[in-house]
Amino acid sequence: MGVIEVIFGNAITKRVNQQIAVKEATAFASGVSMINLTLNNALPSINPDMADYYQTFKTIGAVYEVTDLISKKFLNCPPVYYKVKDKAKLQRSKTLLKTDPVAAYVLKQQAVEEVDVPELTTLLTNGAANPFQTGTQFLWCTVLSYLLNGNTYIHPVTGGGRTKIVYCFPNMDILADPNDLLDPIRGYRLLPTLFGQAANVPALFQFLKEEIFHAKTGTPAPIDRRMEYLYGVAPLRAYLESLRSIKEGKTQASKQAKNGGVFGVLSPRDKEDQLSKEQKDQLKEKMVEARRSNDELSRVFPSSIGLAWSQIGLPIADLKLLELVEASEEDVYRAYHVPLSFHNQKASTDNNVGTEVKKLVYDAVAPVCDAMGEIFTIMLSKQYGFDCMEFDYTQLPEMAVNMKEVADYLKSLPFGVLTPNEMRVALKYGEKTDAFMNEHYIQSTMTTMRSVADGTNTPPTASATISNG
Repeated sequence: MGVIEVIFGNAITKRVNQQIAVKEATAFASGVSMINLTLNNALPSINPDMADYYQTFKTIGAVYEVTDLISKKFLNCPPVYYKVKDKAKLQRSKTLLKTDPVAAYVLKQQAVEEVDVPELTTLLTNGAANPFQTGTQFLWCTVLSYLLNGNTYIHPVTGGGRTKIVYCFPNMDILADPNDLLDPIRGYRLLPTLFGQAANVPALFQFLKEEIFHAKTGTPAPIDRRMEYLYGVAPLRAYLESLRSIKEGKTQASKQAKNGGVFGVLSPRDKEDQLSKEQKDQLKEKMVEARRSNDELSRVFPSSIGLAWSQIGLPIADLKLLELVEASEEDVYRAYHVPLSFHNQKASTDNNVGTEVKKLVYDAVAPVCDAMGEIFTIMLSKQYGFDCMEFDYTQLPEMAVNMKEVADYLKSLPFGVLTPNEMRVALKYGEKTDAFMNEHYIQSTMTTMRSVADGTNTPPTASATISNG
């Protein structure tokens, strides 16, 4: 069994077989030539962030808590696909989302038309995204990689012009030409630390530029030959010292708890009362027995001489280890913009629970949904015939718009603003096919604007209304 099978089993082999099956032989041969000609001659860029954030996810509770919280919220945001009818209204709906969610909701319903893409929905939810992950597991891995590393790499495998399989690679090296700073990317490389230098990496683990979609966080790195600007910045990068404090603080606290706190030296106070070796052994034995005993009186030792106690080290309370760890864990929550009430109940009250949950969604979950929606739109929209893909965080239970509030908002609008069909769409009833349902009405009498304009009908005047009353 080769090293590839040892590491990945049959997953990579299956992926290659599927690629070969869905591409023409000439296209495949051309791709291999490009790999040999372009990638092997390109210099690998250097990713300066060598910290292993996956280890922090596995070993530091606060990191796991925060990223697990955000990623699970993301998984509850359903993927939706739109045809955009009015880009200006869609942008305005986004700017109004925090201040007036009902108005933002109505504007969005006017701006977009939702389309159904069942094949893609199955791929990204309950279907098999690839031979070793379901759609949910794939999305989970993608988001966790983005949260931890600031980078995630998606590889779609197409068949019949559409993506049939998707892989997530949490960490890759970008192969770049340092002499072309404005268009430097030549390809991507997987597992460089395992297979050594770029020239020795099997072609199976190298990918063409068009085969990888790279989602990354923003970075202000200068555009130079160090190539830092090609990578996103891990949110925890600025908090590495806090992560070290958490780890060391908890380790030290655990040691303190295990050894019972501080220790010291018990000795006679006066020189003439020095203990013999036998007396020292007897005293130590009694102290060991007393510690094991549950009898409080067994811990009282009568003595005919004065004894002195010399303490070594500080108790856990004096070291303030717990306070240090808690402060460092709060740094992790700040790194991901998660309200501190999710870490410490002291920061939460009954009055602000709803507000804090919405703040979590707006500040921590929504940016991830937007970043993922953007990269999936670029990757899939042309294949499946939609304009925009979103992971819709407004459909989370705590963010859902109350339809009664929407109805009240629609009733409060001046006449002639929305057509009946636009109102029906906003209320999730769907459009009617009657032509007059797309005409504007005068709200008070439901008289169409067209009938008023052509003189076939007129609304009652104020005086007629009074006389009829």
